[in-house]
Amino acid sequence: MKITANNPEKRSWLHIEKNCDFPIQNIPFGVFLTNEDITTIGTRIGNYAIDLAALHQLGYFEGIPLTDDMFMQDSLNDFISDGQTTWRLVRNRIADIFDDKNNKLKENKKHREKVIFDIDEIEMLLPVDIGDFTDFYSSKNHAMNVVSMFGNALTPNWLHM
Repeated sequence: MKITANNPEKRSWLHIEKNCDFPIQNIPFGVFLTNEDITTIGTRIGNYAIDLAALHQLGYFEGIPLTDDMFMQDSLNDFISDGQTTWRLVRNRIADIFDDKNNKLKENKKHREKVIFDIDEIEMLLPVDIGDFTDFYSSKNHAMNVVSMFGNALTPNWLHM
């Protein structure tokens, strides 16, 4: 599936500072708490947090096979488990919604008020629920990489821990 969201020519109708880490081509996924204490899944474009649950409820993801509560979770786990095809469909749709040539949301003030937050109005939360403890240092390859950064060698006792 083609990723249209990454088109370097794409421009957003949202104001985005030059050299911003979150242009319309980035579209990361995360979880945030709104100023009304609502936990939602969202993304960021420029200095704006975008509520994906609100977009979904308002019908902006029509045609994409998503459960009704996909973005009303307190973690990305269900969304992640849907796989790459779903992620790309959602990313492409977000890029289309905020494309400077698309006026559907841009000209709907009532919808914009439900969907778009200034980044200072929200609190980012842990994006995934970790089921078990994961220690990447337990992998020999990762341990070798870590000690090589410090100019050390893997000590013999590492194999006996």
